[in-house]
Amino acid sequence: MKKVRFIVPILASSAALHGQQALSITSTAFKANDPLPVQFVHTHCGGQNQIPPLMWSQLPANTKSIAIIVDDPEGHDEHSNPWIHWIVANLPPTLDKIDNQTNLTELKALQGKNSWGNNQYEGACPPRGNGIHHYQFTVYALDTMLNLDDSATVEKFYDAMQGHVLASGQLVGVYENK
Repeated sequence: MKKVRFIVPILASSAALHGQQALSITSTAFKANDPLPVQFVHTHCGGQNQIPPLMWSQLPANTKSIAIIVDDPEGHDEHSNPWIHWIVANLPPTLDKIDNQTNLTELKALQGKNSWGNNQYEGACPPRGNGIHHYQFTVYALDTMLNLDDSATVEKFYDAMQGHVLASGQLVGVYENK
């Protein structure tokens, strides 16, 4: 099975390697490498499981869609891949932010299967006493719409995105379940 941990850096850095611009990703809820506020933590860890507000800018003019993947490189599935908290794609290029109030159905967004096997955002909730985990919110500007369905896993998303990433950016938040 393909190791996602090696694909992510290739996709995220492809913009820089090909002279393409990087996206600027920010949040009104947390700054880079700051703790995630409790409302964005999973309900199993005392949070509200809300999608944190994310804003992006500097999309290339020929962007056809936006994809977001949220993962935890310290959390692992049975194949030692990063734990996937959310996959959403086919967001319109006119969108410049997303949060818990964004109507993904109305936008005709595609949500793939996260590591829980669900098609939704699942907040941070590492095992108790497992130290600080880093939650990578990566936004991709793509030159295509992804032709996938809601059964697609992150591996299928990465395969479909290969050769279509125009730009990307990342914001990292941290959480520790003490």
